[in-house]
Amino acid sequence: MSSIFPNPPVGGSQWFEQATAVAVCGHLVTELVDRYLPVGEHACLWRGADGAGRAVPAGSYFFCVETAGHVATGQAVLVK
Repeated sequence: MSSIFPNPPVGGSQWFEQATAVAVCGHLVTELVDRYLPVGEHACLWRGADGAGRAVPAGSYFFCVETAGHVATGQAVLVK
């Protein structure tokens, strides 16, 4: 679950953020982000590989970002 650290905030706050790539069948492909980050805008890059660094096949993938009690999802098509 997403949470603010430290709680209560002292000075600057950090948010726990988790971003994952999931195959259409529901299989977790890789975790892109799974750590506390400073409050603000962040970006991550997925290079079409699974958690062990192996290339994944072309196809549709879903992405899920969870942070501070919010969940956002999206879809991407990997073309090779």
